[in-house]
Order: sequence, then structure tokens, then C-alpha cells
Amino acid sequence: MKRSKYVSVAILTMGLVGGSIGAVSADTTASPKPAATKAVKTANPATVQYQADLAAYKIALLQYRVALVKNEIAYRPALKKFEADWIASNQAFNAAWQATWATFKTANDAYQAKYKPLAAIKNAALDTADAAFLASTSADSSAVGTEAALKAHTAATTSAQNAFKAAVAALGTAPVRPVKPADPVKPAAPTKPTPPVKPVAPVKPAVVAKATPTK
Repeated sequence: MKRSKYVSVAILTMGLVGGSIGAVSADTTASPKPAATKAVKTANPATVQYQADLAAYKIALLQYRVALVKNEIAYRPALKKFEADWIASNQAFNAAWQATWATFKTANDAYQAKYKPLAAIKNAALDTADAAFLASTSADSSAVGTEAALKAHTAATTSAQNAFKAAVAALGTAPVRPVKPADPVKPAAPTKPTPPVKPVAPVKPAVVAKATPTK
């Protein structure tokens, strides 16, 4: 009976020991680590502001370019009109002057056609008087001969000059050469529209270092 008792005690003891070992083993099992908390990424206020400024800048730049084109469109017709008016003014001035000059030239040509023969007659008479004086003084160089030659030369030249003046007076007043008027003054060119102010691009913010995720 004692032996059976001892066997029972041994078996019981072994069971208790095994249970304790199992309990210890169960307790020493590693618990799973909690998952690392992932940091929530928040937008950088400076970046958000930059993106808004950049969008506004692109709109302003587009409007600036449109304003430049509109300025050119508004200025071009005014410039064309100014150039056309200036050309027309010069043409009118030249046409008027050419007409005045043509009128004078026609009248002067007619006058000169009558004047030149009279001048030729006078010059021929003077040449004849000169030749007679030289021949007379050459043939008779005495005081009496020279005095007579001088009187004859004076009478001949005076007669020729008086006849010429009378004939010219009979022609009437000679045409007066016209004075060319001052060139037209070029008007001031139209004022070009003031160019719009070009918008300034926003400054990109500095890169912010990424935050270390919390474990």
C-alpha cells in the first residue's frame, strides 16, 4: 500500500511541476509590439500661401499680357492716322508750292522771251560804242581827238541804255520770284499708352524638414 501511495504522490508531483513549467512558458511568451503611430502630415502654411499667391500671379500675368496687346491695338490706329495726316500735309504743301512755282515760271519764261532780245540789242549797241571809242582814240590820240571820242562814246552808251530801259518798262512789271513758305511743322506724335505694371512672381518658401514619426 505504501508503494502505491508513493507512486501516486510522484505522479501528482510531476503533474504539478509540469503545470508550473507550462504556466511559466505561457507567461514568458512575447507580447506583440503596438504598431507605431504614423504622424499625420499637415500642410505647411507657407506652402499653401505660396500656392495661392502663385495662382494669383499667373492670373495677373495673363491679364498683364492682355493689357499689353490691347495697348498696341489702341495705339496703332492713332499712329497710322498721325503718319497719314503728316504725309497728306506734306503733299498738300508741296502741291501748293509747285503750283505757285509753275505759275511764276510760266510768267517769267514769257517775260524773259521779250526781255532777252532787248538786252541783246542794248549789248550790241554798247559793243559798237566801245569799238568806235577804241578805234577813234587809236587813230587820234590828241587831246581834241580823245575828247571827241569820249563824248561820242558817252552819247552812244547813254542812248543804248535809255532805249533799253524804255523798252523794258514797256514790257511791264517783271514776275516776282515767289518765296517758298516755311516747311510745315510736324505735329507731335500720339502718346503711346502707359504700359501696365508687370506682376512680380511670389517667392517660393524654404523647404521644411520632415517631422520624425513617433514610434
